[in-house]
Amino acid sequence: DVVVADEGHIIKETTSKLSQAVKTIRTLRRVVLTGYPLQNNLKEYYVMIDFIRPGVLGSPGEFSNRFMNPIENGNKSDSTK
Repeated sequence: DVVVADEGHIIKETTSKLSQAVKTIRTLRRVVLTGYPLQNNLKEYYVMIDFIRPGVLGSPGEFSNRFMNPIENGNKSDSTK
């Protein structure tokens, strides 16, 4: 069993009906294909990875606290002070 999500960037919102629907598909393997750059949007990255390996990055809140916030704060001009 395999599910291939072509144009996978379309499932970039965790709360969208499409994103919720594709996550209910029971399968052993999931693949996301996208030619669309993530444009430094970690939320979109989280949603696509969570589709492929549910829970591997934790909940959206855990991902935000552990990865998104530190990375985004590092982009601020005063982050090294």
